[in-house]
Amino acid sequence: MSKAVLVMDMPSSCDKCPLCFDNYGQCDLCAATGRLDKYVDMIYEEVIKIDNKPNWCPLKEVPSEIYNNICNGEYLDGYDDGWNDFRSQILNNR
Repeated sequence: MSKAVLVMDMPSSCDKCPLCFDNYGQCDLCAATGRLDKYVDMIYEEVIKIDNKPNWCPLKEVPSEIYNNICNGEYLDGYDDGWNDFRSQILNNR
């Protein structure tokens, strides 16, 4: 099965995430994982109360651009260019 990438701003916690279906400020369902908060306090206590992203969250930050600092002024192997071009295509920075 092929993979897909969803580009969005990284939320700092579940309550700021567009994939969180909430009810009165408490995240009842995480659409990214299908994790249902049956007791309506697990996600609130674990994440929202302390304004933190949980370790089970599947959202990952896009790594920053890399530059070759080993051989300044020389073209080494093109890895940096390939990585940075791929990153730019994902983020539509062209």
